[in-house]
Amino acid sequence: HLRVHDVRRLRYHLVPRLMDMVPRINNRTLVHQYKAEPGDEHYRLLCYLARTQRVGSLVADVGTGPYGLSSLALGCNPHVPVFSFDVESTRASLARLHRDFEHRIQDKLTNIFFVHGDALAPRNSRTLLAASVILLSTHRDPDRLPFEVAFVDFLRRNCFAGLLVMDGIHLNAGMERLWNSIESPPRKYDVTLMGRPIGTGIVDFSGRLVIDGDM
Repeated sequence: HLRVHDVRRLRYHLVPRLMDMVPRINNRTLVHQYKAEPGDEHYRLLCYLARTQRVGSLVADVGTGPYGLSSLALGCNPHVPVFSFDVESTRASLARLHRDFEHRIQDKLTNIFFVHGDALAPRNSRTLLAASVILLSTHRDPDRLPFEVAFVDFLRRNCFAGLLVMDGIHLNAGMERLWNSIESPPRKYDVTLMGRPIGTGIVDFSGRLVIDGDM
């Protein structure tokens, strides 16, 4: 179950962990963004989804970004590993910012594992298909760079059985068309009011998602 009330009242204390991950960041905008309410950002929704997964599950973040905020939110359940994929090495990005911290990054993150490379490469695709939750937040420009289109098609063709969280479904016309092109099954839910203003959607390949409450 995804309980809207529980997402909205979720209080997660991960800002100190963010500061551990990126020491001396001193970026109030970044911290404010990370602490934002559902509807302004999707981090609490991601944390909630991770917390509700069974022990032994795994989740995936595709398109980590330079600071790995989405992975940090998904990593709020210490019993569920997060595999975080990006063609730009997030770990290397952090190391460039804080060279003296490079050897301690993985120790600080414990259950979050950065994977540098294409998430759809054969060596990574098994991990994706085993995930119970995947966040897809990459180019968000499917007319020019159709990675998201190929990604959704890959999950469908390979009988993925988890939840796909899509970031930016209302960002532009191309993303709107991609979102509208996903036909049932699987069922899909526009959860923008619990996510980000640019649009957050959940595609339920599991067939088991129930949303309780009004968004």
